[in-house]
Amino acid sequence: MRNDPSQKKLAESQLAEFNHGGFVPDQIRAFLELTRHPDIDAVRAGDGLVLDVGGGHGLFASALQEGGHEMVRVVDTDAAAILSCVGKGIDAIRGDVLSEDMRESGQYICFNMILHHLVGKGERDNRSLQKAALGKWRGRFRYIFINEYVYESPVIDGLSTWLIWTVTSSRVLSVVAKALSTFIPSLRANTFGVGVRFRSLRGWRQLFGECELKEIGYRPGQPEAMALR
Repeated sequence: MRNDPSQKKLAESQLAEFNHGGFVPDQIRAFLELTRHPDIDAVRAGDGLVLDVGGGHGLFASALQEGGHEMVRVVDTDAAAILSCVGKGIDAIRGDVLSEDMRESGQYICFNMILHHLVGKGERDNRSLQKAALGKWRGRFRYIFINEYVYESPVIDGLSTWLIWTVTSSRVLSVVAKALSTFIPSLRANTFGVGVRFRSLRGWRQLFGECELKEIGYRPGQPEAMALR
């Protein structure tokens, strides 16, 4: 696996908290709709390899296999997740989107809620790592399917995502926010002290454009409710 000192990674205990299937129905719906898009009619559901990077315990992969995709492979940094996939009969390997020894190619690669976890010491590192991941796989796979959070700010575009990064990447602010989250559940996060770099829809699109990626389609998921209590 890549040992890049500029990349800050989550601990195994933090990775374990991502094992839930709350987003899977939206992901499956979006994937099936987009793979049937007229601009990609040469590639139909069930054709070619689907590489699910950040696939965790294989919930998305399992749903794809049940829907007729025979060639699905999960890639994840969590060793426990890989064992769970293997136990379910899902092809899975340990690695991350920037692993130098990963040289797969095929029809679809899924970035499964991973871009926002590619973070370094500052925004220059964050952007560089996210672009490196996209650039590495552009050309190896015919299509990149990206599942990501989109945070919008009511007044200044990108303000909320910048604030989240600022708090979660700071050891001091993370301690304060973690204490406050006891009373305000919406502040809870499992990335305190490491950082997480979400973007607005405009921000993601700008990043994709810089990587010379063409957007074929976009499907929003169900809005996530945010409450103070």
